[in-house]
Amino acid sequence: MIRHPRPRLPRVVWAALGLLASSSAAGQVPPLAPQAPSDPRQGAHGEGWTQCYLEELAAPICERLEALRGLAFKHEVRVVRVEPAIFQVLAQSAAERDRGAWGPAADAIAAKLMGLVDGEVDLDALRIETLGRGEIALYDRDERACYVNEDAPLDVVRLVLAHELALALDEQYKAPRSDGPLGNSDALFAERAASSAVGLELVARWIRTQPEGADLERARAAIPDEWTASSPWLVWKPMVAEYAQGRAFLRRQGRPTVLGAPAHVRDLNTALAAPPRSSEQVLHPSKYWNPEKVDEPRSVSVSTEDLDETWSVTHEDTLGELGCAFLTTPFDERGDLDVSPLGLLGLRFTNRAAAGWGGDRYVLLEREGAALLAASTVWDSERDADEFLSALEQITEDIEAAQKHIAGYASSRVGFDAWRVGPDEVRFGGWVGLSSEAARSALAQLAFE
Repeated sequence: MIRHPRPRLPRVVWAALGLLASSSAAGQVPPLAPQAPSDPRQGAHGEGWTQCYLEELAAPICERLEALRGLAFKHEVRVVRVEPAIFQVLAQSAAERDRGAWGPAADAIAAKLMGLVDGEVDLDALRIETLGRGEIALYDRDERACYVNEDAPLDVVRLVLAHELALALDEQYKAPRSDGPLGNSDALFAERAASSAVGLELVARWIRTQPEGADLERARAAIPDEWTASSPWLVWKPMVAEYAQGRAFLRRQGRPTVLGAPAHVRDLNTALAAPPRSSEQVLHPSKYWNPEKVDEPRSVSVSTEDLDETWSVTHEDTLGELGCAFLTTPFDERGDLDVSPLGLLGLRFTNRAAAGWGGDRYVLLEREGAALLAASTVWDSERDADEFLSALEQITEDIEAAQKHIAGYASSRVGFDAWRVGPDEVRFGGWVGLSSEAARSALAQLAFE
């Protein structure tokens, strides 16, 4: 049974939440007054906030969320103040169990063969460590508990709690499920983006009922620059996309913005009951919301029956439009995250090469000393296929440079290739520990449908 300590609230999301301030509470209310050392919400020696304070905050927040959502909590959600060391363990464990939502980073070897991260980077350890260090709170669905890091600043604890309890409320009205579609992290991303957006929308409405809008500005200011300094773009960008683009989707907007009307309650319920099935629908909301433009993903499958038996399938997944956009992003545009409001609003989660995505499937094969990735993508038109192929050809040398130094393989033998198959299909492959001839021979033995 897969546990559901989800969704996460990494500190980078405070920037996205901070943007809500400019469209809701910020600038309309006075700043919070400094707390005196004798404040009863603090510990015996004036350090931090207490478990009792956390529990006292939760009751009125739950009541207000129920009124705003028109739903009542089916069961109590415990709120628990956790020491930093223990919270780090919980957060890192949650990140590991949450691997299915990592998108293109779900398998480190596959990501490296596609040139999404340098071969020498320990992607698994870095992502888990980064998330564990960056989180402030997490909701555990199975334990029916919200854990809050006691290091969270006092003036943002209410905001953290409101976010987690909003997610907990909606979780109680969702049908039991696994951790998403099997082997399809793109569909899982879409589902999570919709769920996270509903939570953010509810929190935004809650904020407008509160007198302490300055919490948002303080929360945004609390983001540590060092959090993103050591994080590859493949770690932070899918996470930001889940929240920022998810909220744009819910508001039927193509791009994240502080403008626009709040999402309709009807749309909140629809997004939870019948979530989008692909990142394409999240990136282009009309392909979900407009009955005349609905664009469902095309099924692509792979057969390894004719492949040499020395190979083993170790991972299989779907990139989706979001993953294809990451794959085709020029290497000089794969920079650090700018957490300023303008920086976040300037983020783009798709590109021309990925637009027109119809479906895809990739498989990772391994044997002693070698690994091979094979993928098939299908497109809405021949022109869309041409643009994707052209983008891959332009960065092939950069991909092969990034593939080097993958631990455990004869890294001097690496390669990447992309080619057309029919008018609307593009296939590509990446390998390490193989000659180009051996790799292409193995690729030819795979059958995609």
